Order: sequence, then C-alpha cells, then structure tokens
Amino acid sequence: MTDKLKIFDVDQHLCDLNICDWELNVPTHLQHKAPKNVVVNGVERLWIENKLYPKESGFGVGSPMGSKAGGNVTLEKRLSWMSTVGIDGAIFTPGNLGMAIHSIEDIELKHAVCQTYREWQLEQAVIGGSHCFAGILTDPFSLPTKSFLAHEQVCSLYMRPTNAQQIHMWEEPMHNVYKLACEMDLPIILHGGTGYYQNSPVSDQYDNYFYSHLFSHTVEMQMALSELIGHGIFREYKNLKIIFVEAGVSWVPSFVARLHHHMKRLGKYIPGKGVDVYETLYNNCMFSVFNEDAEGLGNFLIENHWMKAALGSDYPHWDTMNVMGILKDVHGEIRNKVAYQNAFDFLRIGAETVK
Repeated sequence: MTDKLKIFDVDQHLCDLNICDWELNVPTHLQHKAPKNVVVNGVERLWIENKLYPKESGFGVGSPMGSKAGGNVTLEKRLSWMSTVGIDGAIFTPGNLGMAIHSIEDIELKHAVCQTYREWQLEQAVIGGSHCFAGILTDPFSLPTKSFLAHEQVCSLYMRPTNAQQIHMWEEPMHNVYKLACEMDLPIILHGGTGYYQNSPVSDQYDNYFYSHLFSHTVEMQMALSELIGHGIFREYKNLKIIFVEAGVSWVPSFVARLHHHMKRLGKYIPGKGVDVYETLYNNCMFSVFNEDAEGLGNFLIENHWMKAALGSDYPHWDTMNVMGILKDVHGEIRNKVAYQNAFDFLRIGAETVK
C-alpha cells in the first residue's frame, strides 16, 4: 500500500466580499473614498476612489461576473474542500480587494487598507490551523512591518507584477520590497490579474474579457521575469526568491530561451549583462503549474530540469485547477517535488508542519 501523496497549494485566494465595506476601518477624512461593495447594472463590484473593480468595461476590462468571479466561500467550506481534494497545506493569498490595492491612488488610504487587510489575512490563516499560511499583501508604497512578518504562519509576500503606477520591477520603490523580502527570508509571490487598472500592455488592448484574461497573467509574468533578469535584480539581491503563480509553466522554456538569447546578443543594453539566466531561475525562481499544463507534464519537467514547479490551485476562482488531474502524467520523485517538496524547500516549511 502506497503512502498518501502530500500536497501543498501555493495559491489559494481568500474571499473578502464580506469585509469590503471599510468606511469605519479608515481615518474619517478617507472614508468618502474607502472600499465598499456596490451593485452596478445588476452585478456586484468593489468600489474604491470612484473606480469599479473588476473594471466594468473598456480596455483591460475585468470579469462580467464582477466580484463574484473570485468566489465567496467561508473558511469552513475552504478547509472542507482542501480535505476532500487532498490538499494538506496552503498559502492563503489575497482576494478581490487585495488584488485591487495596487490601483489605489491615495497613498494614505492604500496604507490604511493594506494594514487592516494584512491583519485579516493572518487571522484567517491562524484560524485555519498550523498547516495554513499567509502570503502577505505587499505594495511598494505600503510595506508590512518586520515584526508582523515574523509570525510563524507568514511564509511569503504577495504582490502584483504590474501596477497602475506603471512602475517597472527595476525602479527604486520596488527595491524596498526586495530588501524586506531578503531581510525576512521570505519569497515574493507574483500574481497577475484582470480588470484592476494594471499596466498590462497586451491585455489592455482589449475590451473583451476573453482576450484581456487570456493575455493578462502570462504576459505580466513574462514582463516581470524579463525585467528582474534584464536589470540584474537577482545579482543585486542574491537571496531574493520569486514564485510566479497562475500563469502555468508551458510557456516558460521557450520564453526563457528567447530571453537567454537576448541576454547573449543584446546584453550590452541592460544592467543585467552577463547574468546566467538558467542558473538564476534554478536558484531563485519557482513557477506554479496550471490547467493548461496537464498533458505530458511529467516529461516536460524531466526535459526542463532547471525549472522548479509547484501546485497553485487558484481556489475558489472560476478557473480553479484540477489539483489531482494536473499530476496524472507526473510520476516518481518529480511527482513528490511538484506536489510539495519544491514548495517546502523554497518556503522553508518543514514537512512536520503540514500533516
């Protein structure tokens, strides 16, 4: 009789619909533009600073389902689902409001919302149990404190790869995040999104959700990866670790080969000249597999042994990954690595913690 496969989920979204009316959670002079739930044209959306999330229409449009696209399950239902599908541990990442933080223009409001949201995130993980961890919401203009991040159930930071301010990964505000991550020995989870007023050049060309969603996650990750490598960020922050989630892994080898070629031939134009792309990815990066990766994933990972892969379900979003189905073609030691060991090693989580 074989032992049950241990599974760790690096991307499980919290549902924050019921905590989004924040007029009393921020200073009085900010209450007129604080987050709140509204119904527009029969669809519930998040309202902040006179903008709707996900974006209702126009270029870079968000889901027609509005806030409900992110699901709305209780913590009890979440834990029950984890037990049913065999997930032993998970990182609780931000939900709809957490995804919208980067687009808040008022820095004081942004910080007030971030602080309260982070406390709620950690509270959810603590209530969930020792096998639940928090990927703490982080913004270049609102950093969590070191004392807060020292909690044993905080295992990573969480950030959008693109933002409304159009700040590139190499610009100075981002360095504050990198320094904090390295000082606290916490990886950064990068997670794209659709309809949050982000700077996503390809998906922002479309006013149809089919296309804006099709391109947003993968293209945003390609941009972030290129900027981190191209500007030598990993060379400057040798202990910096990045987890790219909900973009799948099938695109990674071909894109990295192209990036590697550009570094060789056009490296003189960027600060990261001379960086070994494959070695850097092996040491500093991890990618979560997703629905589109299922067929032939085992052979794919054997052929691309430099790439660390993990599981990220995206639960309870509409495109939640089939957690067991994704591993149907993955066997042996690679199956264990993808299911839990890569994540444990990357996040420095002991196997005894997740039972």
